[in-house]
Amino acid sequence: MIDKVELSAKVEHPFIEGIAVMGKAIIVFAAIAIQLLIPAAVSPAAAVSADLANRCRTMAIKSHPPVPGKAYAQAERDFFRNCVARNGRAQDGAPLQTPAKPPD
Repeated sequence: MIDKVELSAKVEHPFIEGIAVMGKAIIVFAAIAIQLLIPAAVSPAAAVSADLANRCRTMAIKSHPPVPGKAYAQAERDFFRNCVARNGRAQDGAPLQTPAKPPD
């Protein structure tokens, strides 16, 4: 019977080992760089306060109430985005007013 031959021969050469170490260092460096750059990509100005979001959400729902058979969701989203973009203020600088509820 033929003996099994060891196929995984370890090559011990300083150049090869140096490349392997450098490759691992590059991978570690890339991982650290990605973790540092991702939070920097999100600007603090993009953060919306909870108070502003709740106020704009309430106004969006009141201005575009859910009506069966009528497209209201996109209008609500647009109102909310505009409200947040204007920091809760109308184009003339006055605070956005919650529209009066129509009589039932």
